[in-house]
Order: sequence, then structure tokens, then C-alpha cells
Amino acid sequence: ASVLGDPDRSASIGAWDGARLVAYTLCSAERDRVYPFSPLIQTLQDRGEGLWTGKGTAVDPDYEGRLLMARLLSARRDRMARLGAYHTAGLIAVDNVASLVSAMRAGSVVVGVEADAWCDNFIGYGGPMFDRERAVGDERAALDDVPRIRDLIARGWIGTGLDRDR
Repeated sequence: ASVLGDPDRSASIGAWDGARLVAYTLCSAERDRVYPFSPLIQTLQDRGEGLWTGKGTAVDPDYEGRLLMARLLSARRDRMARLGAYHTAGLIAVDNVASLVSAMRAGSVVVGVEADAWCDNFIGYGGPMFDRERAVGDERAALDDVPRIRDLIARGWIGTGLDRDR
């Protein structure tokens, strides 16, 4: 309820089919420091720039395969921009490839790995701290090679895309 309770600090979007909520993404302005395992997020917070964090995104299984999640994330980004917020980050379970693809389709990049009580998660970031046009390098890592990805990120690597065969 607190995520939705302050419209100036929330960029939460829902998709409806008639009276039925079929998908949503929740996001709000972060008050605390988060994601200590992401050098990019730490730099952002050290600079005092506002960070908004995802609080959950879900699509009803009957509505999957319609690019709904990517469209919701793009709409959330537009809502944030209207509020003067440009940096967002959130967790995506490392085995949730569909959500990772949707987040990347909406412009996110992988900037860290963080464990929660259930699993390892990629830290996805969307915003102007990373410019895809200026990205260089072709270092690759398998999605399930979490130790290698952690090591690469500690050395400044940012995940910008996925290969179908990896």
C-alpha cells in the first residue's frame, strides 16, 4: 500500500482487460541505499541522484507473449520522467529469462548480482548513467555462471544483451 500511497513517489502502472488487472509493475522512490554489489548503483547514490526501485512486476500467464511487460516498463519509465525521475533499478531472478528479456527490451542493462532470501538476482538498471551507444567490448558470460558475472561486474562490466544460444 505504501508504494501506491504517494503518487509523487510512485510510478506504478497496471494493464487491465475490462475490470480485470492482468499485469502490473510497481516502482517507488528509494529512501535508503540499496544494491551494494553494483558499482554503477553505488556511484549513482554517492552522487546523490535519486533512484527508484522496482517493487514487483507480474503478468497473468493468460496474457504472456504479448510484450506486455516491456510495454509496462516503458510506460513506467515515461511516468517517472514526468515526475523528474530518471534512474530505476530492480531485481530479476537469474533463472527468469523471460523477465530479463522484457527488461532489456525496455532498455535495462545488468549492473550487478544480489541474493535475496530466495535466489540470486540480476540487478537491472534503466537510465542515463549508461549509454548503450558508447558501450565497448564483447565479453560474454552464460546466464547461469553467476560467479563469473559477479567477477565481471566488479571489474566494470555491464550486461547489455542476450544471445539465444547462451
